[in-house]
This record gives sequence, structure tokens and C-alpha cells, in this order.
Amino acid sequence: MAETIYTIPINEAFDKKEGCPLCALTETLEQNELTLILGASMMEPDVRIATNRLGFCPDHLEKMLDAKKKLPLALMLQSRLQELRGWLDESDSKKERLFAATADSCYICARIERYLSGMYENLFWLYSGDEAFREKVAAQKGYCLKHFSVLYTMSEKRLKSKERDRFRKALTATQKAYYDGLAKDVDSFTAMFDYRNAGAEWGDFRDAPERICEALGLRR
Repeated sequence: MAETIYTIPINEAFDKKEGCPLCALTETLEQNELTLILGASMMEPDVRIATNRLGFCPDHLEKMLDAKKKLPLALMLQSRLQELRGWLDESDSKKERLFAATADSCYICARIERYLSGMYENLFWLYSGDEAFREKVAAQKGYCLKHFSVLYTMSEKRLKSKERDRFRKALTATQKAYYDGLAKDVDSFTAMFDYRNAGAEWGDFRDAPERICEALGLRR
């Protein structure tokens, strides 16, 4: 199956085999959005209207601050603040609706989720018709808890029964091996704190807690 602009990012994420491929894909999308929002997109009227209305989550506010592009960020925050100030002059009922709707909203999160939704569709389309991609799925190191759940659940409606069973079998086998490896490493990690192992050499399990956090969904 020939690669297209819609499948290249998916194949690239699954080619890495360094961790959850969907986390890698999400991080790529996130970096693209951060670059856009702190660049040319910041001055586009429709973008500014959306950022004024939706705002940004604490995580993405922190990442935009870390990008050290304070002028574009300040301009967006300036108009966002003006938007919020205007809401305070509304009636109580409208004020409640406006602030409730934006309490957990984020322009960047919404953009990422929209793109990811399409990526999931393309992923299952790839799996249905590309044997090379099916082999990539089976060869993964593992998935974070969120993306394992998403893929497993979505496969019910996105794949035919035979393909779904093959997909879920591969996904489960990968995840079992992943958890077994993590369990072995964290057992070795905790054993190092036993006085009987004082002076023993640390192996490659020193970062076991960090890797388990990543398996549970921590993105760094």
C-alpha cells in the first residue's frame, strides 16, 4: 500500500519502537501546534477568536512559556483576558454558562484531539490493507494505558471480526510482554533497597519507576 500524507506520520510513529507510538504521534502533533500558535497562526482572526473563547490548559500554558516566545504569547493572553473581562458584564446565567464551558477547554488540546481522531481512522484503514503495517503493530514495545484502551475499544467498530481478533491478539501479546518486563525491572529496583544487596551493582532497571509512569500515561 502506497504511503500518503495521511499515513506517513502513523508509519513514522510505529517505526520508532521506542515507547507508545500513539504518544509519539501526539507529541509530534503537539509540537506542530505549539510552533503554529506561537508563529504565523497567532495573528489569524479565526485563530484569535478561538483562543479567546477556549483559552489554554495549564500544561500548554507552561509549554508556551517555556518556548520563550513571550510577545506572541502576551498578545494572545491580552485578548483572552479582554474576552474574560467582557464575560463578567453578562447576566449571571450567561456568565455561569460561559465560564463553565471554558473551565477545562484548551485550543491546543482540541486541535490535537481533532487530528488524532482522523489518525485513528487512518490507522485502522492501514491495518486492514497493509501487511507491513500489521507487522509493525505486532512488533511494538508497548502502549501507554490510555492509548492501549483507545485502540482496543475502537477496533470493535473499525475492523471486521477476523481483523479485529488479530489486532486485539497482537495488541494484548505486546502489552503482556511490556508489563512483564516492567514488573521484572521494578522487582529488581526495589530489591536494591534490601540491606542484603548493599553494594550490589545497579543494572538497567534504575529508571524502572519512570518507565512505569510512562506506561501509565506520563508524557515527558
